[in-house]
Amino acid sequence: MDQDFLNEINDHFATPSSRLQLLSLLNIFTSAPSFSSAAKLLPKLPLMLSLQYSLFLDNSSTVCTISISLIVKLLPFFAAYARENLRAMLPTLLAILARIVCWKERRASKGRDPNDIDVEFERELESEANRVFLISPRIKWERLDMVFHTTVSPPPSSRPLFTMLYYLYPANMLLFLCNPVKYLIASAIDCPYAETWERALDQDEIRRTSEVRISKLIF
Repeated sequence: MDQDFLNEINDHFATPSSRLQLLSLLNIFTSAPSFSSAAKLLPKLPLMLSLQYSLFLDNSSTVCTISISLIVKLLPFFAAYARENLRAMLPTLLAILARIVCWKERRASKGRDPNDIDVEFERELESEANRVFLISPRIKWERLDMVFHTTVSPPPSSRPLFTMLYYLYPANMLLFLCNPVKYLIASAIDCPYAETWERALDQDEIRRTSEVRISKLIF
């Protein structure tokens, strides 16, 4: 029954406008008695790949924040009951972390009335802070774009995922941070964008931000 439920969610996850509601539902499901058994199944189900694609490719900070919260709740279950699956998933999770680390805050759109916002102009301004890469042709995914409004849009926090991954795999985390691109290439992780990892990742920003995170965890 849990597998049928998760597969049904994945079927609807293909619709971008449904993702926020489905992720909220999944987060509520984490409090259900049957969540632990469902969490054991998830690494092997299509929904896990959909969650990863969303974290790589969707441009909604709200969706990304909820997805990160869900992943952080799942990782302890994966570590306990699906360790080999988690180990295989680790390079992808680190690449997702790199994206979150580099996500810049989006300033409020100009104008007081949301109906007067020039969306195309705001997209141009946003692309200067956060580059939006074309999706790799091998991936079938309809991107969820950001919604522009008159309030500041804070970026998703990388702290929860960073802390959990560092706790579970400190050596792998440090190896990744030394040279993110080299690590991902050596792990045979294909870039989800129509770009190379070298162009997609800001390695200097990843190292700079991560040094602060690690120093706080250690000291």
